Amino acid sequence: MGFTKEEIAKSINVETPYYSEKVFAYFGALLSRVFLKTRITPNQLTWVWGGLLVFSSLLLVFNNWYLNIIVGLCWILGYSMDYTDGSIARLKKIYSKRGMFLDYVNHTVSYFALMICAGIGAYRTGGCPYFDILPDWIYLALGAVAALGMDLILLMPTMYRRACGTTTGDSADIEGGAVQNKGRFILMMNLNPLTFTNMMLLIVFFALFDLMWLFVLLYGAGYLFGSMVRLAVLYKSVPARDPPKD
Repeated sequence: MGFTKEEIAKSINVETPYYSEKVFAYFGALLSRVFLKTRITPNQLTWVWGGLLVFSSLLLVFNNWYLNIIVGLCWILGYSMDYTDGSIARLKKIYSKRGMFLDYVNHTVSYFALMICAGIGAYRTGGCPYFDILPDWIYLALGAVAALGMDLILLMPTMYRRACGTTTGDSADIEGGAVQNKGRFILMMNLNPLTFTNMMLLIVFFALFDLMWLFVLLYGAGYLFGSMVRLAVLYKSVPARDPPKD
């Protein structure tokens, strides 16, 4: 069964207008054209991109210039495949709750692996080569803090929905509504380097300029702050009491 470019593009449509997300969606559509010609299932693709993100992240432990660039490119490829598996599932009407479950696991584990390994790599190579005012253990600590912060940022909307007894609403809906200006919230996310898709593209930038120590410093502090902000916003928007039942 053949599909047109328009059908593939529609199947991979990104509702949230983050510019970086459009980049991954574009490459995801290109990969869809390739994998639609094979017998590979969406769930098999989910296993592949999850493994690619996790195992490529392990290379950051060495904090080697060439390996760091490879990691950045692997993250761009892997996250593009995250769009591809959903596209193929929708086009071929192969829906799977297992695939959705595995998708959540992949994101949770891969973000954690990325920051933990980046922190270890910066620690092993002495951190910043230009000034030595921070002890090396700071990079280990910030890598761990960033890993925890990313997972909290990722999971809090799900926790919010469970607390409120709803199954709908993405982070833009929830937080945009909480700050009473979804458009402004989306603009902030487009410009925000802490947005996960922005961060993934920036891995290559930090790797090319041999600045993975700075990557750990910025995102360690950034994701700690970001998780606290999301916690405050969502906590405030959760009703204090259940509404009275009829």
